[in-house]
Amino acid sequence: MADGGYRAQPHIDSGRLVGCLADWIEPETALYLYYPSRKYISAGLRAVIAAMRVTA
Repeated sequence: MADGGYRAQPHIDSGRLVGCLADWIEPETALYLYYPSRKYISAGLRAVIAAMRVTA
C-alpha cells in the first residue's frame, strides 16, 4: 500500500499495521514541487521547475 520513505513503512513491513482500501486508491503518479514564492526564484530552482515541466 505505502511506498518506501514513510514513517509507517517499517510497521507495515512487520505486519503491525495493515493496509486497507487498497482497491479504492489510485496510485500516486504526480510529482509536486512546493517553493516559497514566485517572486524571487533562483536560477537553479527556475531550471529545476522548467525541467520538471518538460518531463511531466
